[in-house]
Amino acid sequence: MKEALKKAGVKGLRFTVDLKESFDGGKPLREATVDRDSNIIRNVCLLAPVSKNNRIYTPQGIANSVKLFEGAKAFANHPRRSEQGEVRDVRDLIGKYFNIRVEDGKLKGDLEVLESHKSWVFPLAEQAPELVGLSINAQGKVFRRGEQEVVESIALVRSVDLVSEPAATLNLFESLSRQKHSSSTAELESLTLKKLREKRAELVDEIRRDDRRLIERLQKENRQLKERLKQLGARDWQLTKRELRESLLNSSQLPRGAITETFKELLINVGGETKEELTEAMQRLIADRESVAFRPGVRVKGMGDEKDERLEHASSSIDDATFINAVKKGIR
Repeated sequence: MKEALKKAGVKGLRFTVDLKESFDGGKPLREATVDRDSNIIRNVCLLAPVSKNNRIYTPQGIANSVKLFEGAKAFANHPRRSEQGEVRDVRDLIGKYFNIRVEDGKLKGDLEVLESHKSWVFPLAEQAPELVGLSINAQGKVFRRGEQEVVESIALVRSVDLVSEPAATLNLFESLSRQKHSSSTAELESLTLKKLREKRAELVDEIRRDDRRLIERLQKENRQLKERLKQLGARDWQLTKRELRESLLNSSQLPRGAITETFKELLINVGGETKEELTEAMQRLIADRESVAFRPGVRVKGMGDEKDERLEHASSSIDDATFINAVKKGIR
């Protein structure tokens, strides 16, 4: 037994363990009263000398935990297996505890319920207090006394949650004894999914539900990332097209009057899957624009009275629509 404890990391028969359990027979609301006007459930039991899991809580440990439970959060249900170690969902927060005190050897307090949750919390407390319980989610320092675990102090309080079925934390010493006397390690090594289904079908179902939730969450995050990458890619491609257009226009022979906003938009909208294809398509349009702009007897609309030796014989004008039609005819 000592060797098993040593392997488990237990030093001097005192160790810190997670505590998820309820008190007062798992019905800590049975003596509570609901103050709807103040949104408060008064006189709920948070700790008692004996938990539903048959752990012993020392009077000194209960008294010293008052400050830790003052202001503690209340959530709907304990975190799921897949959520262990994660920040709790703020939508599950139903309130907080205050006015923590020791009465008759028990740690009691009042639960202030958020306005958004009182419509379902208060009916449970008033009409079916025996169907729900409060279960601590904490850490405590534990030692063994005979065949029982004794919690001598509370080290950390994460929350005290409203649950439909209080958690039943496995006694560490029970677990170690079973390993020693029933060779559970060997049993675990030979455990198959078929055997687990036969003996603990509800556990298999719970694991599958948690896995499905995790998969759904990851799939949603994956879709969001893909959409974000797509948006960033489209933005970068648009920026590349604009930079390429400006570079090609600056190096072209087109006079300023020939570079209209409509022509610029036409360049942006040319087809091309790669930068090379895009460059080639833009160059063709610019070349067509140059050939039309510098054709004898043609003057590009929008140039005003500016003079250009190559256009001194121009007697007619061409607008963007005429140019686009000319380009289309040349492509045919």
